[in-house]
Amino acid sequence: MRNGRIALLDHDALLAGDAAGAVARVARDSGPYWYRGWMVPSARYAELEAALGARGCALLTDARLTGAPMNSRGGTRSSPPSLRAASGTP
Repeated sequence: MRNGRIALLDHDALLAGDAAGAVARVARDSGPYWYRGWMVPSARYAELEAALGARGCALLTDARLTGAPMNSRGGTRSSPPSLRAASGTP
């Protein structure tokens, strides 16, 4: 990835309902992000979107369109939870 940032979130905190704690290490006003990681329930995903918004960051992967990313075989992909800044090339 060029010219972008990666921010880690606490996936366990997010699933436990602590979205603010989950994004505590994301720098305030650090730009829009794509979420890339394990599937989370829609309600938790919406909480992630709101928690990032409270830190001045937008989530470009819309909470209303959540679901597990699919791989070419129709299964779900797994990857470590991370946020990618939208300014870079994935």
